[in-house]
Amino acid sequence: MQGTDAEGGGPHAPVNIRPAAPDDAGAICRIHKSSVCVLCAPAYSPQEIEAWVGRTAPEDYRQLLASSDETFFVAERDHEVVGFSALHDDEVTAVFVDPERGRGAGEPLLAAVEDVARKKGVPRLRLLSTITGFPFYLAHGYEARGRSSMIRSGVALLVIEMTKILLSG
Repeated sequence: MQGTDAEGGGPHAPVNIRPAAPDDAGAICRIHKSSVCVLCAPAYSPQEIEAWVGRTAPEDYRQLLASSDETFFVAERDHEVVGFSALHDDEVTAVFVDPERGRGAGEPLLAAVEDVARKKGVPRLRLLSTITGFPFYLAHGYEARGRSSMIRSGVALLVIEMTKILLSG
């Protein structure tokens, strides 16, 4: 699957979406941390960000990738992983992009997990959006259901519960 956001090389070159492999664990970990640290910094405190991703290690992702419970995709640009997404049953559990090189990768990464969910017959997707990710999901058809919290390392992080209807009855 290919998504484009502009022609040419660099941070706006087309992205290629593919299933993630265990060898991608280091890149996924790096992107998760940098995305949260940079893109979520306007809405979350340094203490919240540290609790969220401070102890995250590549081995955590290697284990997730090895399990069959979650479906992961990565976005590549110029043969470098610049983003990832994940789906667990009816929940989008991740869409994160590299703050410098991942521009334009979020939309095709989200589309990849939505396509898998549709093929599995999932009628409705749900997710917990960060405050900063909320406009992105709204723009892609998700509706806010209310505020909630996500606990990371004992710290409650404000998130927005969102859903999207995939299949109509």
